[in-house]
Amino acid sequence: MNHKHQSLLSKRSPKKVQAIIDALLIHDVTHDGRGVGRFDGKVVFVAGALPDEIVRVRITKQKSQYTEADLIDLLTPSENRVIPECAHASSCGGCQLQHMRYEAQVNTKSALLARSLTQKSLVVKAIAEPLTAEPFAYRRRAKFVVNRKRELCFRSIGGQAQVPISTCSIMTVDMNLLLQGLQKDLQSEALSAHSLLDVEMWDLQGCYLQLTVDAKWRAQQTEQWQQWAADHHVLGLSFISEHNRTFAEDAFPVAPMVMHYSVAGLSLSVGEDQFIQANARMNDKMVQQACDWLEPTMDDVAIDLFCGIGNFTLPLAKRVSQVLGLELNAQSVERAQQNARDNAIENAQFAIGNLFDADWHLPKETTLMLLDPPWDGALSVCEKIKKNKHLKKIVYVSCHPASLARDLAILQAGGFKIQRAGLVDQFPQTYHIESMVLLTR
Repeated sequence: MNHKHQSLLSKRSPKKVQAIIDALLIHDVTHDGRGVGRFDGKVVFVAGALPDEIVRVRITKQKSQYTEADLIDLLTPSENRVIPECAHASSCGGCQLQHMRYEAQVNTKSALLARSLTQKSLVVKAIAEPLTAEPFAYRRRAKFVVNRKRELCFRSIGGQAQVPISTCSIMTVDMNLLLQGLQKDLQSEALSAHSLLDVEMWDLQGCYLQLTVDAKWRAQQTEQWQQWAADHHVLGLSFISEHNRTFAEDAFPVAPMVMHYSVAGLSLSVGEDQFIQANARMNDKMVQQACDWLEPTMDDVAIDLFCGIGNFTLPLAKRVSQVLGLELNAQSVERAQQNARDNAIENAQFAIGNLFDADWHLPKETTLMLLDPPWDGALSVCEKIKKNKHLKKIVYVSCHPASLARDLAILQAGGFKIQRAGLVDQFPQTYHIESMVLLTR
């Protein structure tokens, strides 16, 4: 530790202690984007601080093993520090790394991923080049809460406050234009905000809106919003009720929207309650890389676990003999089946399957696997497949390095080798780490 950059805690009021560290050296960064220093024998976490910086901080929380602090002054800035493009970057909580140069973000996330794998003693033959795209204007889905001033807001850091949003640098250009129009007409009362709770927005080959409303919503409000949507070239407008309450049928139309997006030369439909990757450009790259890493042939039989609406399954179907997609959500399975029909893909089958059920087993003829589980991973799945002799290759796509490392350790112990691992930066400007790993027998 460099003691010349440290100082003693200075206490202000004897009644309400506010401890200041006058010069704290930041030497690392956490998985959630906070700077890491050390003072008085304990780790200090500082949001907004970068490695190699010297900062002045105010302690906000003292624990036995660590301290949390707020950044007060930046005494020596890092060469990787930049001015955030978004005016709301420090308040809304969505972009924890926008003050870091993008190349440094990628390097930091790659290092955190590698650290997670190393901690589990995993042997990785090669680290793949990080998969990246444009760092701004990528997000194609966002949800806003409506405050008492009729403003569309994001939740603040910690979710304690609502931050009015005029523009969002990571949302697509068309979504920003729609947001600005909505904010303007809500403020001028050209649009009714009475009983309006949330507004969700998509940009899928055009913009769509979904409104969450309470029981006081009226049919004339629906008509007003429908006219506004038509005037602003919104392709779809739907309504959902707060807490799934029942509404009179004339209050608003209840027909669900059907949206479309492209991936690997296919057009996939998706409903507003179904999952899609937020970053369209990175989704294309991710699907392409997953298929390339598997090196499928027409002799292979593939399986896609946690398949959703077929985002990986259907592109993979064009390169194998047959593929099965398994998913617990029945509506997503129906959508995936429809997507297969719409794209004239006959060698892809989809079924409802609880992959965590004790009775589930991998079909014996499977030679390739695509595994894209939720953040908590696929522990029981990996336990079941770790000694499968028919599986030649697995591509594991993960959004949580810790659960990924845990699962890879199980597969490695079962005889699989980790050939390649790398960052897939789906969420630039944020601390979220998506990754892809190739395993072979």
